[in-house]
Amino acid sequence: ISNNPELVDQPFKGPQEIYAEDGWQGIIQDTKQKAGILEDLGINAGLFPDADVSTDEESFIYDRTIGMDAKGTSEYVKNVVETLNEAQSGSTLKHFPGYGDNRDSHVEIVEDDRSLDELRENDFLPFEAGIKAGADSVLVSHNIVNSIDQESPASISPEVHKILREELNFDGVV
Repeated sequence: ISNNPELVDQPFKGPQEIYAEDGWQGIIQDTKQKAGILEDLGINAGLFPDADVSTDEESFIYDRTIGMDAKGTSEYVKNVVETLNEAQSGSTLKHFPGYGDNRDSHVEIVEDDRSLDELRENDFLPFEAGIKAGADSVLVSHNIVNSIDQESPASISPEVHKILREELNFDGVV
């Protein structure tokens, strides 16, 4: 939608740019605008917010994130999910269990060697905030997260899905 001039006048700004201009109120207003655009197109859910904690400007996912630590990313996710809920538009938290500052799994096999404790103490926090705020779905990454499952990408790993369901108590669409 963002890159189609037949649908919108100009591409959407990234969350970091919006936040720099107008803080959390800007994020909320942007989310309302996007929900309205989706509704006008007959779409009742979006593939956002990006719940990845990324603070390295060189990382593949950085520009798509709020670019903050786990606490700031959690606040971002909470604001977006709550705003989408108010607009009666679905939300999708992505990319569980968190890309972090890893490479792009769309173009190569990416192994994540962070410990499960590190993921729980950092990367899971925005997903927990989004789940508590009422997120409808979670998109799972394709990274192989060695501390959880050394054999399968997270997207098809029963162990990753078990954490999402049983530890984070998510009962929506995965």
